[in-house]
Amino acid sequence: MVACMQKKGVKATFKVDDEGAPTVEVNDPISGDSSAGQVAWSACRDELPARPEPTSDADFKVMFDNLAAQSKCVQGEGYEVPPTPSWQSFLEQARAKSIDWDPTSRVPEQLRSSARKACIDQDKWW
Repeated sequence: MVACMQKKGVKATFKVDDEGAPTVEVNDPISGDSSAGQVAWSACRDELPARPEPTSDADFKVMFDNLAAQSKCVQGEGYEVPPTPSWQSFLEQARAKSIDWDPTSRVPEQLRSSARKACIDQDKWW
């Protein structure tokens, strides 16, 4: 999303909000037109593939593997990470729609954006 908006002439950056969720921060558009950011946002949003909803065990396995890789990366960056749940435990949480595992949850708030940039592939939904 950020790269798309920048290609459209809008200053956009990847940030992490106060709850630790990844977000796109749109700054003043290069053109000086405040509506340019909204137009670029809509156009880029339309270019993104549909966000998949995990429904099968295979989908949840992809999600689990991605989170496990993120966890290793965050740890490799020098931060403490929460314990990786077992696959079975994760699958049970996923089926109940109550996943409570964020590899960056123990990273200090002011450093979380940096850790996410280093370890989360922005081209993947999970």
